[in-house]
Amino acid sequence: ASSSSASADPNEIGRAIYRRVFPSEEVDSVEQDGDSYVVSNEYHSAESTIKFQINGDTVTYWTQAAGDTTADGHNEEHTVSISDLLGK
Repeated sequence: ASSSSASADPNEIGRAIYRRVFPSEEVDSVEQDGDSYVVSNEYHSAESTIKFQINGDTVTYWTQAAGDTTADGHNEEHTVSISDLLGK
């Protein structure tokens, strides 16, 4: 597999992010949403859905900050390299 961003698999990346944020949850789906993607478990609730964007060799995702109880609280931004995320 080449390391170009074109080979970045949103499904694989979404699942890896989800394991990082919610280690005990099962991913139900990864869906495209405009220029972003959303990964969710079976409940598809605001709390259990993570939005992410792939930018070349990095991926940025948003989580709810600890103690932030607003419904749209995915305001804590994380950027990681895809190779770190996937352990490759």
